[in-house]
Amino acid sequence: MPTRNGVSIQRWIGVASVAISLAAMFGLTYVTDMSIFALNIVSFLGLGLAIDYSLLIVTRWREERAHGHDGDEAIVRTMKTAGRAVVASGATVAGVRSRGAGRC
Repeated sequence: MPTRNGVSIQRWIGVASVAISLAAMFGLTYVTDMSIFALNIVSFLGLGLAIDYSLLIVTRWREERAHGHDGDEAIVRTMKTAGRAVVASGATVAGVRSRGAGRC
């Protein structure tokens, strides 16, 4: 069962990712035309991926804590495994999405 801190982390990461993505999209509107559907796509992808990735990291951190690692060591071990996977996956999604961002 998620704790209050685990849930709030996911919420704030989701809000931050959507806000940053919308700001970037707003900046791009001065350079190129955007599809009417881009706003929805950015919002859904940003929120969904942020929650999914933060759940992965929080779950992995809890596993490390259950294996007896203290707070700092658990964070380091989590970022070496789940952190790398999240960065690689997020970069892939961003790269694929950016290639077709204006073609909806």
